[in-house]
Amino acid sequence: MQYLGVRCTNKDCCYVVLTGDYENPVLLKRNEIRFPKDFSRPKTLQWFYREIEGLIQTEEIDLIVMKGMEPMADKNSTTAQHRTENEAIVLLCAENAGIFVDRVVDASISAKLGGERKYKRKQNYAACVEKFGDADDKTKEAILAAWVKMN
Repeated sequence: MQYLGVRCTNKDCCYVVLTGDYENPVLLKRNEIRFPKDFSRPKTLQWFYREIEGLIQTEEIDLIVMKGMEPMADKNSTTAQHRTENEAIVLLCAENAGIFVDRVVDASISAKLGGERKYKRKQNYAACVEKFGDADDKTKEAILAAWVKMN
């Protein structure tokens, strides 16, 4: 089974493809999709749709796990709105491909990894680095999202 871990922002989308199981995950691919700066917003979403659609077809994804926004995030900002639209594109592509999408946040990741709530992000990142090597924070979040959903 192949898991696609996704972490969208308003400017890019980091993703990873994992296979194996929770005890023995294997990182097959990791990448960052940077959105074009000179496109209109609708054109950017159309472009991103094609990128995700192609990724799903190429990698034969079985489950998509998206790192969602934390509840305290400012959901009225343009940044949050764009992130939400980007996540909606992933959901739409998944639906068209018949793939289930699950969402996780830091608290659910920590619960699975056994981390303490107060230090959850630091502990989660440390577990990720120990298992998969160093990566930027957004890629770590994509890895952690997919990893905790592996059965």
